[in-house]
Amino acid sequence: KSRNKLLFQNKNMHWRNVLRFARNDAIEWKVTDAHQERVNSTDQTQNQRVDELKRWRLPTQGRLKCNVDGSFYNETIEAAAGWVLRNEEGQFIGATQARGGKIGTALESE
Repeated sequence: KSRNKLLFQNKNMHWRNVLRFARNDAIEWKVTDAHQERVNSTDQTQNQRVDELKRWRLPTQGRLKCNVDGSFYNETIEAAAGWVLRNEEGQFIGATQARGGKIGTALESE
C-alpha cells in the first residue's frame, strides 16, 4: 500500500527509506510464513491423532462388534439407521438397516 500511495500521489522517498520498508516487509513475511508452517505442522499432527482415534479396531477375543449409524435429512423425512456386525477377526457376520419415524434432530437418529 505504501508503494501505491507513492505512485498515485506522485511522492518521492529516499532510497534508504525504501530499503528500510522493504526490509521490514521481508521480516514480516518471514515471521508470518514461519507461523503458518507451525500452524500447518500442528494441524497435520492433530489430524494424524484424530485419524488414529477414528480407526476401526477389532473387538476383543470371543466378542462381536456392532457398529451403527443413523441418518437424518430433516424433520419431514423419516430417519434411517444401519448396523454391521463383525467378529474378533474383523470378518463380516451380518448387516441390516431400518427406517424409523419422523424425528426432529440428527442426534435422535443416532
